[in-house]
Amino acid sequence: MTASRLNEAAITAGYPFRMVELALRLNGEAGPLLGGDGLVVSTPTGSTAYNVSAGGPIVAPGVGALTITPIAAHTLSFRPIVVPSSSTIEITAQRVNNELEQGGTTLVLDGQVQTPLHGKDRVVITGDAREVRFVRNPEVGFWETVIQKLHWGAQPRMRGG
Repeated sequence: MTASRLNEAAITAGYPFRMVELALRLNGEAGPLLGGDGLVVSTPTGSTAYNVSAGGPIVAPGVGALTITPIAAHTLSFRPIVVPSSSTIEITAQRVNNELEQGGTTLVLDGQVQTPLHGKDRVVITGDAREVRFVRNPEVGFWETVIQKLHWGAQPRMRGG
């Protein structure tokens, strides 16, 4: 299957929610083995969604990068990384949850397209040479929007009392 997506590709553990193992290759070079609940690969556009929720960085628009963020990694040493958007990211499912009736390990593209993964399945992610144009409000900048919508830098609030 080949699919173009704008925001992110996520591999989620799925039912029965046991730890999965995913082997990474970056530009053909062997990378780390991730044990945990999954992985998010996002574009700058998708960096403020699932990526941030999983502990990844906010990436400014126009930065030619992809982020690779673990979901609940089973080690403190696997941290989010940022690679050039020209990178080829290969993810091989080493250990997955195969539960046909209730889901199992799944590749989710932009939160919409879902494909079940099985042991030894390989997902290849590359940047796209096509550019996307967005309509912007000239009165509100990107960082102001991040501050307002994500409450970036805001003091914690107490409810009640």
